[in-house]
Amino acid sequence: MKVRTKFTIFISLASFISVAFFSAYAYHEVKEEFYEQIDFELTEAASLIYDQLSEKIHRDTSFANLENPRYLLKNYWLRVFTDSGRTLLTTPLGEHTAIPQPEASDKPYFTKAKIAQEFLFIPPSEKDEMTPGDVKLLVRMFKKSIGSETITVHIAKPVPLIHFELQEILLELIRGVLFTIVVIISTAYIIAGRFLQPLNTINKKIAEIREQSLSERIPIGKSRDELHTLSTSLNSMFDRLEHSFQRQRDFIGNAAHEMKSPLTILMLGHEEMLTNDPDSKVRHALEKQLSTMQRLNKLIRDLLSIARFEQRDALQRKEFVVSELIQEVMEDYAEIITHRKITVTTDLPPLMVNADYEKLQRLFVNLIDNAIKYNDPQNGMINIAVRKGEKAAIISIANSGKTIPEKDLPHIFKQFYRVEKSRSQTYGGTGLGLTIARKIVEMHAGTITTTSANNMTVVTITLYDN
Repeated sequence: MKVRTKFTIFISLASFISVAFFSAYAYHEVKEEFYEQIDFELTEAASLIYDQLSEKIHRDTSFANLENPRYLLKNYWLRVFTDSGRTLLTTPLGEHTAIPQPEASDKPYFTKAKIAQEFLFIPPSEKDEMTPGDVKLLVRMFKKSIGSETITVHIAKPVPLIHFELQEILLELIRGVLFTIVVIISTAYIIAGRFLQPLNTINKKIAEIREQSLSERIPIGKSRDELHTLSTSLNSMFDRLEHSFQRQRDFIGNAAHEMKSPLTILMLGHEEMLTNDPDSKVRHALEKQLSTMQRLNKLIRDLLSIARFEQRDALQRKEFVVSELIQEVMEDYAEIITHRKITVTTDLPPLMVNADYEKLQRLFVNLIDNAIKYNDPQNGMINIAVRKGEKAAIISIANSGKTIPEKDLPHIFKQFYRVEKSRSQTYGGTGLGLTIARKIVEMHAGTITTTSANNMTVVTITLYDN
């Protein structure tokens, strides 16, 4: 999972928890405020009733003819009765609806009852939205001793509208939370992308920096933050790597150059001794040593070529027909091909390329030499084809022979890598031919790939138009 996605998920979860907690707290507070206000009204109404009863008992020592207080309208449920069971006051709603008495009389509680709409105070605009059914009531029961009697005030107020409004508030809060989360997710994703953009730039630049482009560096931003420190540290590491690779290349080039002259002198000396017609035993030893020196000389030449390619030897581009170059190389190997009885088929239409002639010549020499060396000992085949691709020239060189194991295919272009360790002695190669081929193709910004199946190995080179 990408850091941007992790950051977005983390911020979204944290925001969701925070928004959900705040919304739940706000809803709870609003709900409590509504019901506390109604509870206050019920308490005030009960207090007014007890005041009336106190005045009456003080005047005429009788609870008869208790008047309905002016603000206790028919929409309230009310019953006032004595401990002896005598009812002193009942509202119309109290007469039509029964509400069970609670066990404890000092706490408000909720109950539900079927109440006709004529007893409910609902604005006309809200009646269509109200669904019929049980109505929720907030109920209080008060007991107080007045004179020789204990008076109970059982009072309730229907709260369908408040209940309905609270449901709407809850739905709006849920919609608001969901909308807020969507906004937060989008914002967090965009902000995370902007925060991580410098890291993406650094990562992209690192991916572009290879052994052949160690001179490139990561651009340093103006802000002195952690990314600035990271870029500086990486650039410092690239400086050290570039210096180390350069020293390695210089050493290989210098060492190969220094060995070339004395090796040439030794080879000339052996050839001169062979011209003096030594006896068979000495001749055999001299020829064996000369063969070894020739292999070593080829290895030195290949090392010098690799060192030169790695030092970005300039390309001398020109336009030429690549098919003609391939035919020239094939003519140089005509005698060997005939001797090995190899069947050659070609498809070489006249295709122009803009490339370095000498380097491509070296490329095809290496590849065709390999195709001949590692071909079937008898009745071998080589197939060379050139075709025009999309903004590219595609050359394929196929040869019959032992199939290269799949596990070895990704490594055959590495220096000194051999599929079979005995090939060095059998074929006299240096193990650098395909490495040089790959570097020539990379210098031309092309690609080279190899497939091997059913005793056929195919090398495909793609050279893009420039």
